Parts: sequence; structure tokens; C-alpha cells
Amino acid sequence: AGATWRGTAPVGVSVGIVLSDLVTDLQNPSVAFTWGQQEVSRLTFGLIGGGIWKTQTQGDVWTKLREGSFLCVALDPSTSDVAYAGTSYLFGPDLITIPSEGLLKTIDGGKTWKASNQGLPQDLSEHLPLPNISSIVVDRGKPENVYLIALGHGVYKSLDGGESWFESDGGI
Repeated sequence: AGATWRGTAPVGVSVGIVLSDLVTDLQNPSVAFTWGQQEVSRLTFGLIGGGIWKTQTQGDVWTKLREGSFLCVALDPSTSDVAYAGTSYLFGPDLITIPSEGLLKTIDGGKTWKASNQGLPQDLSEHLPLPNISSIVVDRGKPENVYLIALGHGVYKSLDGGESWFESDGGI
């Protein structure tokens, strides 16, 4: 395994997009998600959303599911129809803040996404209403239990598949 490798990337991904990571469906290894951010300039700080892509063909064909800036994606271990995406705010090339959407969830394999932020820190400032979500973990034994890190605010836990959240970082 791993004796040969070939490059594959979502169509439309150009130089300057930094793909952050890759997650695969535990039930169907042909299905994977990747995400990232696009570097606007190496000379001035600036990132714009790179989006989320999905393949169902082991990387031969990729479909862009959503625009935006994402730090992480996690799949429900029992079905890749359910996925969570952690968004981030960023500063565009003109340094105007593009706010985070917090946590997004899909239950239809990425066709539609909805915000799932009840209980997460809100109204942080006029321009940054929601925190960046930097990590998401779905409990393999109980997929309704989901954990996330809200940057600068700690660990949060959901017992209902991300519908509501409460702080869960006591002792850290």
C-alpha cells in the first residue's frame, strides 16, 4: 500500500489554495471531503474562502459543495450524509473582515448546510459575531455526541447532533 501516488485535486483549485486536510467516509472509502483557504498574496496578509469539496470516486472527480473559509470538517462515522464544518473569519485583501458562520451542518451529503450555533459564544463584536471553529470530533460510539473547539473560548459539547452546545472544558 502506498507504493505509487498520483496527484488529484478538485477542479478549479488553483495555485494559492491551501487544502487543509482530508476526511474519508469510514463506511465507503470512495467518499472524501477536503477544504481549505485561498492565499490572496504572499506579500500582504489576505485569505479568502477556499470552500469545501467532495469526491465519491476516490478523488477522480470533485464537486465544490460550498464557498467559504473552513478550518475543519468532521463526518458522522455511521453516514457521510451528516457532516460538520467549522468556519473561520478572515481578512480579505482590503482587510475587511469576513465573519465566521460558526458551525455548519449538512444532513444530505453536503447539498445544503445550516448554521448550528445555539449555545456557542455569540455577538463577540460588531464585525465578529461568531467564533472560529478549529476542531470538530464526532463520537464514534454515539454520533449524537459532538465536540468542538471555539478558538479563544474553549471546548463545547453537543448531545443532540449539534443542535445545541454547552461549555465542556472544565479542568483543562
